[in-house]
Amino acid sequence: MKVPSGLRIDSPSWPLLQAHISYWGIADAVGSVFGTTVVCGDLANEPSYIGLAAKLLDGDAAGQVRVIAAHVAGTNTLTVANAFTDNAGAVVQVVAGTRFVILSIAGGGAAPAPVVAPSIGLWMFGECAPGMAASLNTLVMPNLAGFPDDIFNNEFWIQVIHNADVPGTAPERQIRRVTDYVGASGTFTVDPFLNNVEANDLVAVFHESIMGIEVLGFGTLDTSNATVPADSTRPEGAGYFDGCLLMTTEGDVRFQPRRIVDFTAAGVFILDPGNPFTAAPGLVDYIIVGFQFRAIAPTEATYSHPSGVAEQTAFTIAITRPTEVKTIILDLTNLTQNADIRIRYDRAGVGAYPVMETFNWTVGMDDIVYFRQITCTHNVRVTVQSAIAEGVARDIPYEYSLRE
Repeated sequence: MKVPSGLRIDSPSWPLLQAHISYWGIADAVGSVFGTTVVCGDLANEPSYIGLAAKLLDGDAAGQVRVIAAHVAGTNTLTVANAFTDNAGAVVQVVAGTRFVILSIAGGGAAPAPVVAPSIGLWMFGECAPGMAASLNTLVMPNLAGFPDDIFNNEFWIQVIHNADVPGTAPERQIRRVTDYVGASGTFTVDPFLNNVEANDLVAVFHESIMGIEVLGFGTLDTSNATVPADSTRPEGAGYFDGCLLMTTEGDVRFQPRRIVDFTAAGVFILDPGNPFTAAPGLVDYIIVGFQFRAIAPTEATYSHPSGVAEQTAFTIAITRPTEVKTIILDLTNLTQNADIRIRYDRAGVGAYPVMETFNWTVGMDDIVYFRQITCTHNVRVTVQSAIAEGVARDIPYEYSLRE
């Protein structure tokens, strides 16, 4: 522990100081304008004090205690989780000559309450610094300082949850991706919000894994087109992102998810022509959201089942991309003989159609037979085979619905 000048070592208060003060120092340079740093050259000779509490002894913020959010061993700067302030709540910049102490952590009695150093999580609460300048894309949050630089880049998002000046108004509920992070100051750079984020605004910082969507990739478009945007730097092969969603995170069409019907080896995203971007997106950042099924209007028809005992193809569902066959329904009301209903799947894509499932239907059972939730990438075929010839052709109405 550093000993303040003038203190007698045989003073009765010496054991008390040893128990409650880890460091006593004097700032020798001006701190951050946000009131969140204390600079003292001698700290470079000390271990890390992260998680302890700093207390100012001089100035307009004298007596205030703040949790140390960042202090790298061997460096001269403490960063606290919340700004030092005066009696009016204004930020106090710690200047050279300010005396301060670092309090030890001890339980019980009148000792300072334990404080917890920041820890990274999938969801974190952030508070913009009182002295932060209004900005569309730069947020300074000292309570989230101290993590390694760039640790939040591209995988974390920020949503404004409280506008401190005018609660309930923009940019509340707006969400943007983190593109850069500086640990020393807790500065986050994001894709631009529509409205300024300002001092004292509250935000949520969260990882993409809890967004309810799966982010497979990100990048920057180098071709701007409403139906065939492209990123020529993508290394994946043709078809890799077929069925996924392309969504830009900035620009005029940000947050418009659009289905990729075909991805080429040249990095071209061919979008659903029936639902392209509402305008050319620009050369902007984007993310690729995991495979998404799209509902297709049900198909309804009637199969005329001939008399005989040979297995007959009722219909074939043509599959050209990953697809979920939600339901297959056959109405066997007109049959008078027992029959086997088979689902065959062209697993190898060569037209072989091995049997996937067989249902032995007998007269007296429910007239409606259905199959559901078959996820596939090749054709599906439905066949009917009568146990005894019907004598005449029988109509079998059917329907199926798909999501692709």
